[in-house]
Amino acid sequence: MSAAPKRKERVGPYRLDVVWPDPSEEMRQRVIEFWKRFEALPPNAPAAGQDRAKQLVIVAQNDEGEIAAVSTAYRGQINQLGFPCFHYRTFVAPEHRKLWVLSLDLFQASYAVLNDRFQQGIDKDVLGIYMELQNAGLNRQFKYAVWEVDGMNVVYIGKSPQGLHRRVWYFDGARVP
Repeated sequence: MSAAPKRKERVGPYRLDVVWPDPSEEMRQRVIEFWKRFEALPPNAPAAGQDRAKQLVIVAQNDEGEIAAVSTAYRGQINQLGFPCFHYRTFVAPEHRKLWVLSLDLFQASYAVLNDRFQQGIDKDVLGIYMELQNAGLNRQFKYAVWEVDGMNVVYIGKSPQGLHRRVWYFDGARVP
């Protein structure tokens, strides 16, 4: 089976380019420069940008081709759950954060890409998207145990050792092993 097809979607003033599962070298370098500009990479890990750029799912760009936000995911075991999920991250440039909906749109679009992969039988043991929500404003705004917003069904599963909300959005038809 082949991976989810590359597709482009439009969200407000942004174009969402699906680059998963194999972002081009050019796109990886552009995103690394984007992260460096905002000091969004660990300072003591020179290879972090290269490694994270291989995990790109979606790149949001304006009409001029300026990167506004990106999402990444990597497969990892969730010890609390006892099975793997895709660890999900988003970075939105500060000047685009006033539209918090961009983060939400990236999350929904990333879920669609990774859920398609699950539906195709690829990584069938990876049961959903896991995230640790660092945005305190979103944590305050969405205090529900289950986010049921715009078709999402994102479940609160506790807090990380750093006190971040941990949430999982299971793929359609996922079954606990």
